[in-house]
Amino acid sequence: MKKTMYGTVDVDEALNNEAEVNKYFECNMDRGKCTPESESFKKLLPDVLKNKCAKCSENEKEVSEKVMKFLTEKRPDMLQQLVAKYIPQESSVKSQINV
Repeated sequence: MKKTMYGTVDVDEALNNEAEVNKYFECNMDRGKCTPESESFKKLLPDVLKNKCAKCSENEKEVSEKVMKFLTEKRPDMLQQLVAKYIPQESSVKSQINV
């Protein structure tokens, strides 16, 4: 059975389509238009990156794992930019300085 996000997007198909990958990436980087599906994933992304999707449903976890595996193996450049945006290093440094 193919995993979908919210029943509308075939994740395997989307990950094999460079244009779709780019659309999702641009949405998540606040540089492009978001679809309802990409907006939903964007809301999950901080939890995905920081906590391995700890607050996600089982389906969301499976989809997120697939997306993260794809980014790690095929698009580490995109993953690096997403991590820089959603897990800024300076915020942890600032909190340590102010303690």
